[in-house]
Amino acid sequence: MLRRTAPVLMLLFLAACATQAPQLPVPEPEEPQDVETVAPPLPEPAAAEPPLDDRLLFHVLTGELAGNQGDLRQSLQAYLEAARLSDDPRLAEQAARLALYLHEHAAALEAAERWLRAAPDDPAPHEVLALTLLRSERPDEARDHLRAVISLHPGGVGSALERIAGLLGRETGVSRELALAVMQQLVAAHDREPQAQQALAQLALQLDQPALALAAAERAKALSPNWAAPDLLRVQALLKSGEGDEAVGLLGALLKRQPNDHDLRLQYARTLLSLEQTEGALKQFELLLKARPQAAQFRYVAALLALELGEHDKARRYLLQLVNTGQYADDAYFYLGRLAQAEGDAKGAMRWYRQVQGAQRPDAVLRLAALLAEQGQPDAARKQLQDLRLQYPQQAAQSYLAEAGLLRWLGRPQEALALYEQALAQFPDHAELRYARALTAATLGDVPTAEQDLRQLLAQAPDDPQYLNALGYTLVDQTTRYLEGYELVERAYALRPDDPAIMDSMGWALFRLQRLDEARVLLEQAYAASQDGEIAAHLAEVLWQLGERQQARQILADALKREPSHRIL
Repeated sequence: MLRRTAPVLMLLFLAACATQAPQLPVPEPEEPQDVETVAPPLPEPAAAEPPLDDRLLFHVLTGELAGNQGDLRQSLQAYLEAARLSDDPRLAEQAARLALYLHEHAAALEAAERWLRAAPDDPAPHEVLALTLLRSERPDEARDHLRAVISLHPGGVGSALERIAGLLGRETGVSRELALAVMQQLVAAHDREPQAQQALAQLALQLDQPALALAAAERAKALSPNWAAPDLLRVQALLKSGEGDEAVGLLGALLKRQPNDHDLRLQYARTLLSLEQTEGALKQFELLLKARPQAAQFRYVAALLALELGEHDKARRYLLQLVNTGQYADDAYFYLGRLAQAEGDAKGAMRWYRQVQGAQRPDAVLRLAALLAEQGQPDAARKQLQDLRLQYPQQAAQSYLAEAGLLRWLGRPQEALALYEQALAQFPDHAELRYARALTAATLGDVPTAEQDLRQLLAQAPDDPQYLNALGYTLVDQTTRYLEGYELVERAYALRPDDPAIMDSMGWALFRLQRLDEARVLLEQAYAASQDGEIAAHLAEVLWQLGERQQARQILADALKREPSHRIL
């Protein structure tokens, strides 16, 4: 069966360090931020300094202008020439960092060495030299410079090693194995320093080596029993190792000793959430909310968790509190709408959905349109979807799918097909639209269009069981190419043998091939898994052909009671 369905130069440097926005609205505990490894743009010379000579000024201006225009390689060459003409460490630093960013190893070495000669007590040029040498697979020389970083770092050994761990963790031009080996050798020289073990644990965790991270964190804890930071790393390492229960147990024990540590409780709540222990997570967020009643994020997460657990009264209370305070108001309107919809209050749901703005609005409009259609207002539903395309062009494909689906539901497949064609002219590579058009064309008996669309989809995803099943069933059901259709459905069945729709297609293909006993077995399995009207019709047909006509009549009668308007029944 078919499924229903800063200056410009500095900005360029910073762009390389951009991070993705968090997906969950759960606040992180405050942590110290990594120090940027890229220096700020060269400051203007102080008025009291002697003027630069013409050549030096030319190269500096060329470097700045080229950087502003995005030509970083020309900028590098200009700053490198300027560094050769001056003992100013700032020029060498600018050239060295730019060369490191561009992976120009020879230039980075030259510039960083000039920088080091001009500023011998600065650990930063040693960092650039170490990273460049590691990229060139010269670890022994790199280690010498990293040892210099440790000796020159103003924060001492532990802070220096944490700094080095951060550099190696962000470094994409060095293999994970080499970075960890170098770090382990550096830490071995300071193995009684708990902060050094912690730094190793952080790097190992970042480089997906949870066993090493756990061992190092445990050593840090043994060296400094009253230090809480290693425990949190142990939790993360346990989670990455798949030891969720042990991680939860460790966090629970820590909380018993420090019940007023809200950051620790937040970590516990997040851990429970990651393990899908929703009830426990809700309890922790409610405790956090008691301690910090003004924390809107905690209230919002508690509302969503209560909604997921089916605790509607509690969820509604939290959501209304958010509305009243104006915090997360649009999200609250949206979830109040979903809550009303789940409780069968269509008018209430529509009232809430209409108030949603911002990021949740497209989804709210789609839900509003579905409710309008269910309430017998299809024209209003279509108007909502058409307006959505105008207001949110990025949601146009989804609104086309919804509107065409609505037309199919209203029994107007020809209009749906025309709308799919309009949508595909705008989004020719949209797989969902093409698949939906194929199903609609097949429903209308337009086998050539359906086959063309499905073969185009299979060219992109040749082992997709949904596409294989749709094409195979169409050929079996609407042509005499039974064997060809059977082979396609058989491939889909091998990939997804427990899918009732594919079992039904397989049974129907066997029926077409007059393998009635085999067809009956598969169709009975499909019907037991899904009381779908089309499966009932196919099973009744097979039973009728096998002479079991009373049973066939009974199956049809029962199915018609459930779906009195089913076309095939």
